[in-house]
Amino acid sequence: MEKYNKALRYEIFENREYGFLDEIIKNSKIIFDIGWHVWYFTEYCLWLNQDLLIHFFEPVKDFLDEAKNRLRYENIYWNNSAIMNKNWFHNFFVNQEKNMQSSIFNQTFLNPEWTISKIIIKRLDDYIDDRKFDKIHLVKMDIEWSEFDVIQSLGEKHLDMIENLCIEYHILDRNFENKFDLIIDKLKNNYKNLDIMPSIYTDKVWYIFARK
Repeated sequence: MEKYNKALRYEIFENREYGFLDEIIKNSKIIFDIGWHVWYFTEYCLWLNQDLLIHFFEPVKDFLDEAKNRLRYENIYWNNSAIMNKNWFHNFFVNQEKNMQSSIFNQTFLNPEWTISKIIIKRLDDYIDDRKFDKIHLVKMDIEWSEFDVIQSLGEKHLDMIENLCIEYHILDRNFENKFDLIIDKLKNNYKNLDIMPSIYTDKVWYIFARK
């Protein structure tokens, strides 16, 4: 795992995988890190802007505890839960070697070996409403094939609150292709600028970058 984590750190801090978000991060006050590269995206954001408030979501308690131990910042709100389109408990397929590829799905190319953990799942709109946000400056979402359902569950009120949205996604089958078309239409109706970009590492990973 250590070798894998070093490679992730290189991608984010040296190769600047999220460099297209730098100016947004520097000018933000509230960021949601939903799905993580270990904890490196949150660390990257705080490296650029130490005045941020970050809401960090990780459903596996051991992984969350490790992140807490590594990131000793007071301005992180820790959430031991996943984000999806409903509030419930669910089986979670945990990839112990490459933990960022854990998912509620087990039939995928990225998570061929897994152990099962029971996790808490929350709706993003409920989380936003409970905390009475006016604006969220950036939501980064990398939740292994659940992103499309989350976007579909958000109403215009909540999309209006989210100024910038960065989604990492994978197209796995026809069902995901249909969901992709639906959320692109929805985002086009709520954001002035929308880019779809390939990862520099693999053609199986893409980004949706939406901004007001």
